[in-house]
Amino acid sequence: MRGSAGISAKAVLMAALTGAYPTPKPSHESWNYALTNSNFSGNYCPGGDTIQCCVEPKTTPTDNECSDPKPNTCSFYPNCLESRFQCGSSGYPLSYGLNYCDKFTAARSSMSPSGQQWVTATMLCLQRALVIYGDGSQSTTCPALREYAFATHPGCYVQSGVCALPPSDWEDIISTVSFGELFSSFDALKATLKTVGGCVEFYLWLVEREVLGAVGLFGRNGVS
Repeated sequence: MRGSAGISAKAVLMAALTGAYPTPKPSHESWNYALTNSNFSGNYCPGGDTIQCCVEPKTTPTDNECSDPKPNTCSFYPNCLESRFQCGSSGYPLSYGLNYCDKFTAARSSMSPSGQQWVTATMLCLQRALVIYGDGSQSTTCPALREYAFATHPGCYVQSGVCALPPSDWEDIISTVSFGELFSSFDALKATLKTVGGCVEFYLWLVEREVLGAVGLFGRNGVS
């Protein structure tokens, strides 16, 4: 079968791959015909942006991605939160959510097996906590979204088992995320630690490294 310029689809595709154009040189119409009616493969792009193969498909979020985030992925933040609320480069979805999700993904391989499981569980917990906004069930403002999202961090970190990790993983975590910013409210941290046992050692470790200040969070017998 031939295009409107009388050049076969096979000839047009061979020209794209070899650079040996037939005479006369095929028009955009011939290129489009060949590419539409053939199984074109490879990274070679034979012409301008009017040619079908050169246009990358736009990525759009799926309902499933926004209502049910997948483990070890970070696309929820740009595709579901940022696309809905447009908070910009300094807003929570991009500057904190996506930023630290990417950083934890990169740091994951250097952690212990339990630390790697903690990263997976925590990343998923943080995203699931924001599904009500990501799937459009509820609306909010960018400042309110940031406040709500930060409030979910203590619970997700602790409930995913941060207190039971070895100190080597704690080192990786505090080198990745700002705990001073994360636990800026000691009342919120205190309330979270009260619900989970075995966190005294982790807290004292943070105090020793001056990550958190000693503010009377623990009494002599544990959480006060």
